[in-house]
Parts: sequence; C-alpha cells; structure tokens
Amino acid sequence: MELARLAAMMELPADPLASEFLQGIGDRSLVEDDIHLLSCVLRLQDVGQSVSSDRLAKIFLELNAKAREQNVLTDLNWQPMLTELATIGCSKVSGLAAEFLSRKDFGASDHTYLFAAIPDDQAEGLERQVARWINEHPSEVTPDHIRVFSLPLSPVAGKTLRRLEANRLVRASATIALADQPTSEDRDWFVRGLSSRDPTVLKRSAVALRSLGGMTSEEAGAAFAAAGRLGNEKQDVSIRDQLVLLLRQYAGKEFGYRLKEPLTNQGKSLSKWRQWLVADGVTLPAEAGSTILARQQLDRWWQLDGTTGDVKR
Repeated sequence: MELARLAAMMELPADPLASEFLQGIGDRSLVEDDIHLLSCVLRLQDVGQSVSSDRLAKIFLELNAKAREQNVLTDLNWQPMLTELATIGCSKVSGLAAEFLSRKDFGASDHTYLFAAIPDDQAEGLERQVARWINEHPSEVTPDHIRVFSLPLSPVAGKTLRRLEANRLVRASATIALADQPTSEDRDWFVRGLSSRDPTVLKRSAVALRSLGGMTSEEAGAAFAAAGRLGNEKQDVSIRDQLVLLLRQYAGKEFGYRLKEPLTNQGKSLSKWRQWLVADGVTLPAEAGSTILARQQLDRWWQLDGTTGDVKR
C-alpha cells in the first residue's frame, strides 16, 4: 500500500506497477483499500496504455455492491468520491466508458454512481442503455436513473418515463422530467401532479398545464385545492402564484389576487375565487381552501357578528 502511494506521488510509469497494484483488489480486500489502490493507479504515468478497460470496468462495476456488503455506504461522501474516481478513469483510460455501456447488466442500482462519469459525447449511449435497463426492471428504478435523461427529451426517454406511472417511488422524478418539455400526451401526469405533496412536482405540473392550455373545470378544481394546501413560506407563495396563474388562464379573471404577496393579504381574493369556481360549476373537494388560512385568520374572509355568531357575506 505504501509503495502504491509513493509511486503515485512520484507519478512513475504505470507499466508494470499498475497491474501489480490492481492485483490487490479482490473479493476479500477491504473496499477502502480498493479505493486507495485505484486512486494511486490512476495517478501513474500513461496508465491508459497499461491497464485494460475491461479489467478496470469490472472493478468499478463491483465497487458499490462491495461497499454495501461491507457496510460503508452510510458515509454520504462515498458515492461522490466513487463518481469522481470513475470520471478520472474515463478520462485517462480509453474505452472505459464504452466498456461500462457494453455490459448487459449496466444500469443496476449499484451502477448509478457511474452515470455522471460517462463523457458528454457518449451521453446518447448512456440514455439508451439506462432506458433499456428501466424497461426490463421497472420495479427497481430509482430517481438516479431518471436523471440520466437529458433535455430535450428524446422519444426513447419520453416513452420510457411514461412506463413508470405505476412505480410510486420514481413517479415524482418522472413527472418533473416530463414537465420540462410538456406535451398533451402527458397531461394526466401533470393533473395528478396537482395533488402531489412534493413542492417541485406541484409547481412544475402547474407550469406545464399552463403552457398546454385548454384547462378543464376538473383541473381548475384540483388547482384551487392545491393552493389551499399551501402555507405562508416563501416557497409556498411562489407555488401558489403559479396555481393562481393557472386559474386566471381558465377564468380570465384575477379577483384582486396579488402575486408574490404573503398569504395573509390574499384571503378575500381566494374567497372570491372559491365562490366564482363553485358558481361556474367547478366541483371542489370539501376541504379545498379550508387550510388556506389558519383558523384565527378566517375572519379576514368573512365579517363575523360577534354577538350572534352569524356569518355575514
């Protein structure tokens, strides 16, 4: 180990040292030692000419599974470190990225750390490979798989994402990816996104529906209900603004709603929105708007007769 560190510091020629150092990586070696040896090998001079891409690919493809077996994946720095090392490997060893992509099982969850190491000029091949793996293993997909698909979405990527509707673990990531390039084919994804508790999904879905236009009364009801679930945080204000913009497009009215202003200033406007939507025949969930203001703020909606408790509109 000390010899490998010394050779790397001196940037000695890789031949024959690299091959000897890599022999220290095996089924029984500690994964921390594997990483150390890999790092040293990749710092040797002309390493790309003395280490075969298939041998190096095999080591990288098995590292994450080995780390999990040895219970070291709890370190949050682990996978970023592996990704950085793989990126260096792809830049120094010709054919390493292509070797990853040629493996039939490439795309498994243990390989997601390698996705970011694939050079940009091979991104199309990565997308095809991951799409193939997703189609064969739809129940094992993670958000890291979804992030592979670059924009604009290719037909292969779009078709693959739509197959993931039943996978609740990645539905949010797939919705966000589809919303960056919305089409009428994916409208139902965005309508469902209005009921999401994920703020990014909710906001992207509202923006996507507004770009598509042609909003229905059911969608208007879902948008208002979504606005009712939001609070007064800065992020909530931004998302609610997008939902109200969607409602404005549907109704052609504003009802005094002021963008970028806090919730406490919007009570009367949102009350008018609710009344108008109901009068227009929009079916609202019973709870829609009930959480728009805290209970102590409801008097901003209505003028209450403190003597009788009657509500005056």
